[in-house]
Amino acid sequence: MLGGGLRKHVSRDSEIRMKIYGSHNASGFLGRSFQTINDLNRNERMYLFGHAGRLKHAIRTDKAEIMNEYRIGNPDSGLYEIFLEDSTRTRESFKNAAEFHRIKSLELNCNSSSFNKFESYADTFANLIGYNNRVFVVRSRLEGVCRYLTQSTGEYIKRQGFPEYVSFVNAGEGQHEHPNQELLDEFTFLEDLDWSTESIHLAMIGDLYHGRTVHSKVHGLSSFDSVSIDLVAPPELAMPAHYVRAMQEQGFIIRVFQSIQEYIERADVAPQWYFTRPQIERMGDRILHNQDRLRATITCDVDTASRLGERTVLYHPLPRHRERPTIPPSLDSTSLNGWERQSANGWYVRITLLALIAGQIGTDYEGPVGPIQDADEDPPFVREIVPTESKPKQYSEGVHPIMDGLVIDHVRVGEDAKQIRHHIRTVLPYSGSMEREASGYPKALMAVLRISSSGLATPNSPTPRLDALSPCRPEQVSA
Repeated sequence: MLGGGLRKHVSRDSEIRMKIYGSHNASGFLGRSFQTINDLNRNERMYLFGHAGRLKHAIRTDKAEIMNEYRIGNPDSGLYEIFLEDSTRTRESFKNAAEFHRIKSLELNCNSSSFNKFESYADTFANLIGYNNRVFVVRSRLEGVCRYLTQSTGEYIKRQGFPEYVSFVNAGEGQHEHPNQELLDEFTFLEDLDWSTESIHLAMIGDLYHGRTVHSKVHGLSSFDSVSIDLVAPPELAMPAHYVRAMQEQGFIIRVFQSIQEYIERADVAPQWYFTRPQIERMGDRILHNQDRLRATITCDVDTASRLGERTVLYHPLPRHRERPTIPPSLDSTSLNGWERQSANGWYVRITLLALIAGQIGTDYEGPVGPIQDADEDPPFVREIVPTESKPKQYSEGVHPIMDGLVIDHVRVGEDAKQIRHHIRTVLPYSGSMEREASGYPKALMAVLRISSSGLATPNSPTPRLDALSPCRPEQVSA
């Protein structure tokens, strides 16, 4: 348990959950949803890793008695996989985890579902809950889907009087997070560090801009007391600045390099290298034109591999590109290969995660429950400010101040007007269109969207509107 010097408070959701499900789930794992890596605090993650290690050893040594301690064993309980985006390892490892638990495993065919009849996510999932499914594994191109479903289906569960828990598990959301992958990555790192959480020195290499597995590491690596991160990516694929700031605010030591070729010249490269593939499907045309150059900066070729220390381990969440892999197959049989074990560990970790949220294990956990915050933590950075009532000011010319909304500036800086208009076309139904022609070096000044408690405004709802092309000085291109 945490000492008095680390006094924290548990989340309100966890307190409510404990009241609902009673003392048999005093640890608060039953019915938990797992949407971001912070939904399990550091103590809870270490508890999960300990059980995953014990289970892995039992499976590999055929210890049936220990394996049965983890099995849910309720054939009427269901796990539903809903993948709105392609997947192999995540989907199949959860399916095989359900087989281990001897529970029913179902998969929604999204291509022929009522989504195509414009049914809302809330209605679809509510119906599936009614069929006695209690765990939903969801992958989506949209960020925040699991959080939304947790909230939107809560009222349905109350209306129907369902006594059982319902959990939503994030299997990857847009460019945001992939907390499931983060769990198995951390588990594998710990195996290679002899289960020490004292420190980690990790190089993160590849598409750090789009790669949600590395975004989850921003907070996931807080499992270690001391963290040093080397970010290796060309500027076009660099880690977003707000993630870098978040790591620095946690005390992580950050170094930045633009290519493996630059990084390998250092005498103090990391002993653990984590690769992410270039996510071509998420890139714009401007970057796609340069993909060969970009791939070369983040590929570990045979020459680079020959310069690595004998204790260096490479990881990759997979898949690898069959023609242009960032880690070539010629390295599969070397001691650098940590990615195969990393992938296999996904099964053990996901079996353990399902056992936790089903309440099969967890009653002996003694640490803090749920996301925790410092008692003296600052209030949220983003908060609503209600404008004071005053007589409206009159403006004869120029730009009028916006009292309710958000202006997004510097969109697609430096591209021509046609490219910019094409880029913002997807938001025009939400923002309206008020354009003026630009001269010189263009940039976009994009829409102002009002956000309500139910999400983004719909195309037919009233919104403040502004989108324009405006001149931009060439020196602003790097802004």
